[in-house]
Amino acid sequence: MKQKDVVMPIHSNHSLCKTCVSLMELYWFAVLLLLPLLSLLFVSKRTNEASSKTNLPPSPPTLPIIGNLHQLGKIPHRSLWKLSQKYGPVMLLKLGRVPTLVVSSPEMAKQVLKTHDLECCSRPYSHGAIKLSYNLLDVAFGPYSEYWREIRKLCVIELFTVKRVQSFWHVREREVARLINSISELSSKSNHPIEVNEKIFSLANNIICTIAFGRSYEGKQFEGYQKFQEAIDEAMAMLSSFWVADFFPKIGWVIDVVTGLHRRLEKCFRDFDTFFERVIEEHLDPNRPKPEHEDIINVLLRLSKDKTSPVQLSRDHIKSILMLSLPWLIPSLLLLFIPILYLLLNPSKPKTTTYNFPPSPQKLPIIGNLHQLGRIPHYSLYKLSEKHGHIMLLQLGRVPTLVVSSPELARDVLRTHDLDCCTRPLSRGQKKISYDFLDLAFSPYGEYWREMRKMCVMELFTSRRVQSYWYVREDEVGHLVDNIMRAAPNPVEMNDTMFTLTNNVICRVAFGTSHRGNQFEHGELKEVIDDAMTLLSGFSASDFFSPRVGWVIDLVTGLHWRLERCYRSFDTFFEKVIQEHLDPARPRPENEDIIDVMLGLAKERSTVVHLTKQHIKAVLVGEELNMEEEFGLNIRKRVPLHLVPIKYNWEDYKP
Repeated sequence: MKQKDVVMPIHSNHSLCKTCVSLMELYWFAVLLLLPLLSLLFVSKRTNEASSKTNLPPSPPTLPIIGNLHQLGKIPHRSLWKLSQKYGPVMLLKLGRVPTLVVSSPEMAKQVLKTHDLECCSRPYSHGAIKLSYNLLDVAFGPYSEYWREIRKLCVIELFTVKRVQSFWHVREREVARLINSISELSSKSNHPIEVNEKIFSLANNIICTIAFGRSYEGKQFEGYQKFQEAIDEAMAMLSSFWVADFFPKIGWVIDVVTGLHRRLEKCFRDFDTFFERVIEEHLDPNRPKPEHEDIINVLLRLSKDKTSPVQLSRDHIKSILMLSLPWLIPSLLLLFIPILYLLLNPSKPKTTTYNFPPSPQKLPIIGNLHQLGRIPHYSLYKLSEKHGHIMLLQLGRVPTLVVSSPELARDVLRTHDLDCCTRPLSRGQKKISYDFLDLAFSPYGEYWREMRKMCVMELFTSRRVQSYWYVREDEVGHLVDNIMRAAPNPVEMNDTMFTLTNNVICRVAFGTSHRGNQFEHGELKEVIDDAMTLLSGFSASDFFSPRVGWVIDLVTGLHWRLERCYRSFDTFFEKVIQEHLDPARPRPENEDIIDVMLGLAKERSTVVHLTKQHIKAVLVGEELNMEEEFGLNIRKRVPLHLVPIKYNWEDYKP
C-alpha cells in the first residue's frame, strides 16, 4: 500500500507536466498565429496615418486583401456611379493591390487630364494585352513613350495615309457589292430572315484581311476553331477578361492557371502567332506574284529593311501591329457598316433641310455684296457688322463668305471649325505663282501640306541649319552699317536699304549668292516682287465669278498678262539658278544652301513627296514673297522712311 501511495503522486505529477507543456505549445502557437494579424493591423494603421498626411481622396471602406473589388458588382460603371454619389466625384479605390483613382465628373476629369496628362495617357497594364501585343510592341496598348511616338508616326506616315487608304477603294467596293448580291439572292430564294451578323463580319473580315494580308482568309484558318470569327471572339475575350494577376501580381498567376485562363491565353496567342508566321512567309516567297497595291505586311517588311529608321522593325513588331488590327478594326467596321446596311435595306425619302444662316446685307444680282466692300474693305466690313451683327454672310460674286468681326466669336469659330478655316481662300494668282499650290504658304491643308511642312521643319529650316548661316547675317548687317556711315551726312533711303539687306540675306541662304542688279527681264528683283505682291493681293474676277466670265474680265483688264509675265520672270530666274547648282564644275560650297538641300532630297527620294523642279521653284517663290511679311517691309508702301546718319567723334565720349 505504501508503494502504491508513493507511485500514484509521481504518475499524477507526470501528467500535470505534460498538460503544462501542451498549454505552452498552444500559447506559442496562438502568438505565432496572431503575430501576422497584429502586423497587418499595425501596417494598416501606419498606412491610414500616411494616407491622412498625403491628403488622399475619400475612399470607401476596404476589406483585407481584396480591397474594394467586392464593391464593383456585375455592372462596374453603375456601382462606381453609386459610390460617387456618396464619396464625391473623385475617390480612391483599392482593387486588390492596385490603387485606382476614379473620377466621375466631366469637369474634374478635364482638370485631371489637363494637369496630369502624361500620367493618364497610357492604358492600364493587362496580362492579356501584354501577351497578345508581344510585350506591348503595338500602338493600342503600348505605354506613352518615345517608342510609342515613333510607332504612331510610322502608322500615320506609312501605313494608314490618305493615299494608301484611297488606293483600296476597289476592295471596299467589291466586298460591299458581294454583300448586297448575297442578301439579294437569299431574299429571292426564301422568305426566311437573313442572319446579318455573319454577313457583316464576313464583309469586315474580307476587307481588313485583303488590306493587311493581300487576300481574304475565309474558312477554318485556326486549329480548334470552326471559323475565323471564333478566333477573333476568343482574342477579344482574352483582352477583356478579369485577370487575377493584374490585381495580385505575385500570387494571381496561380489562380489564373487554376481557372484555365492562362492556358486559353497561351493557345490563343500560339494560334495567331502561327497564322501570322505563315502569312509573312507567304509574302517573303520569291515566287509570289507582285501585287498591284502594297498591303500592310508588304509595307512593314519593306520598312524592316530600312536601317536608318529610329525603330528597327522585327517580326514581333509586325505581328503585334497585325494582331491588334484584327480584334479592334473588325468590330469598328461592324459598327460602321450596320447603319449603312440599314439604309440600303430601308430606303427613305430625303428630307428637306432648312439652314439657319447668319444675317446678310441686301445684295445685287450677279455681283452680290461686292459693291459694299469699298476702297477700304476692312473699314466697310466694320460698318456692316455694326448694323448686321458680329457674324454675317456676304455673297461676293458667286462665293459665299462668312465674316466674323468679334474676337470671342472668331475664337469659337476657329476652335469648332478649325479644319474648315485653316486653309487660305483659293486664288487664281496664288495658284499660278505657287506652281498649282505646290508651296507651303498657299497650299490647302491636307496630307501634302503636312508632308511639305515636315520637310521644311526637319530638313530645310532646322535650328542647326539656321544657325550655320549666322555669318551671312553678320556680313550683310556689316555692309548695311558701312553703307549708312559712308552716306553721312546725307539722308539714307531706309526702305531700299532694308530691302537690299533682306534680299541679300535670303538670296545667299536660298541660292548661295546675292543676286544684285537686273536679274529679271522686266526689272530688278524688288520691282518683280512688288508686282507679285500686288497681283496676289489684288482683285481677280476669276476668284468671284464663273471661270469663263472671270477669265475674260481679267484678260480685258490686263491682269492675266501681268500674271503670266510675273510667273515667267520668276520661273526663268529659278531655272537659271537651279542649272547653276546642277553644274558639275560649280565649286562645292562650305555650307549647303536651300537649293542644294532640296536637290539632294530629290535625288535621294528620301521624302514621301518626290520633289521635282516644280516643287523646288514653288518653295523658293514662297520664300521670296514672304520677305515683306517676315521683315515688316510693307511699311515702305505706306510711309517713306529716311535716316540721316551723323558722324560722332567718339574720343569726346571717352571717360
